[in-house]
Amino acid sequence: MIPDSLQTLGHHVFHSCSKLVLSDIIVNDKTIDTTSEVVVPLRMQQRIGELEIRLAEQATENVALNATIAEQATEIAALKKN
Repeated sequence: MIPDSLQTLGHHVFHSCSKLVLSDIIVNDKTIDTTSEVVVPLRMQQRIGELEIRLAEQATENVALNATIAEQATEIAALKKN
């Protein structure tokens, strides 16, 4: 049940959600279908949150990969000197 006082949802409201359940949502004692104008933006926010999480994971993976590449380049340079 969404309270009458709710005006907006925060930017990261679905940040840790894995998926929205397909069911009706009740707002002000009226049932809103999950394909309505209310639910579609919620799903978009959820997808944005999922993409932000994946982007952060990929950035972390890239940092680790860059560190490995740098270590290997240093090792190659040291081996070439010998």
